Amino acid sequence: MASLSVIETKTIPETVIIEEMSKETARQKVLDYMREHKKSDIIELHKNIRCDIRLLVEIIDELRREGKIEEG
Repeated sequence: MASLSVIETKTIPETVIIEEMSKETARQKVLDYMREHKKSDIIELHKNIRCDIRLLVEIIDELRREGKIEEG
């Protein structure tokens, strides 16, 4: 099972250019990324998936509820 790390940061966040995409596309990108990397945090996911951060959080919450990813 893929694991999402909890991180604490006190640095200024980087600017991430987001792409418009459907929820289904973003969800599939998250699943593909987690299958390939096994472990990530939300900042790394956001940089690589490049979808809206609110959409990313919603997808992560759904995947956790479905048991497809876990906090680790």
